[in-house]
Amino acid sequence: MPLLEPAFSPEGSPDSSATISLTSRSPSLNLVKRTSPCDEEGFYSRKKARKVADPMEKLGKHLARAIDMFEPVLPALEDGINNDEPLNVLVETDPKKYRRVEFYSAIEYKYPRLPERLGSKEEGGLESAAKSLEKGRSDARTDDTNKLKGYIVELLTSVFPPSRAEGLTSSLKSTRGWQHPLTGELLTPHDKDWNDLSVQEDLKSGKLVSKKWPHFLFKGFRANAQRLFHGFLQNDLMLRAALCIFINPSASLAKDTGRSRSNRAGNAALAGMTEMTVPALAYVAFQLRFALSSEEVFSKAGHDMFDYSRFYYDIIRLLEDPRMQWLKKAVLKWYNERIFPHEVQRTVDPDDTADLMIRQAMEAGLHEQGESVAGGEAWGE
Repeated sequence: MPLLEPAFSPEGSPDSSATISLTSRSPSLNLVKRTSPCDEEGFYSRKKARKVADPMEKLGKHLARAIDMFEPVLPALEDGINNDEPLNVLVETDPKKYRRVEFYSAIEYKYPRLPERLGSKEEGGLESAAKSLEKGRSDARTDDTNKLKGYIVELLTSVFPPSRAEGLTSSLKSTRGWQHPLTGELLTPHDKDWNDLSVQEDLKSGKLVSKKWPHFLFKGFRANAQRLFHGFLQNDLMLRAALCIFINPSASLAKDTGRSRSNRAGNAALAGMTEMTVPALAYVAFQLRFALSSEEVFSKAGHDMFDYSRFYYDIIRLLEDPRMQWLKKAVLKWYNERIFPHEVQRTVDPDDTADLMIRQAMEAGLHEQGESVAGGEAWGE
């Protein structure tokens, strides 16, 4: 809000207490002191009230980023609150309902008051909750889309030589996608070679529309046909995009991404998020793909006929497949060590003071002393 603005009454009409007199005959400017709105009774209480957002909207933002970006909220809430079937049965009999109930369970885990909120007429009930969650989810997607749109050129020049990004600007998307050599190469399906001029021509004309994953998802930005999933999702551009979304832009642009952290809480901290999830990785890939493209407006099936919804869920299905747990474990470990290094250290440090003392006590047989150990007497020796 500007520091100086015309004075208006609460009803929106000009405030007669603030007048400006200008005459051509006199160079003087006569100002009548305006009444500050801060002097009005109840100003600060109203200001505070505006800042109190529905907690469901805040939760909705986390849903988009780390749980599920596309699953319809209202049907999931309805199925979840009314479900009485065991999940191990539901997964076999009704996979669609199972997915919705799982989604509901994830929401309830983050917001234990959910059943109470859905049954509360004072708080609007089920439909009001669904509307707030959807709004939060939409707001998060828009915020992150705009953020990466503005920072993508700087992210690219942090990973590649600046000369390779010449011609790209943060304000124009029309020069990205197939219109630029760097973004075109990164977006090319992994089984195609951007350096093949016929491939470029087919991509630009829309003749080639592939469902294969793009090169930017792979280590070294080039898929290895012999070891397709070696280093999958593990590259500097994906990491920096994740830092930009979940931590802050300054961390994503730092030379040492592991050390540079702002004091300002990012989206992960605001949501109490201490580790990456599979949907969070899919979300980063989705947002990065859109930022690299020339599309101005997002749609599930993009304007260049790229299916963003399928792209998002394919990554989730791959990493959640029981046969690919080795890959899921490796990818999540790689990101957690770089995005949440302190959390990783806190959970796995073998020399943690408390763990070390407990091991020493067990080795010394102090666990057999029962109440003396519980009372702390043994620790004083």
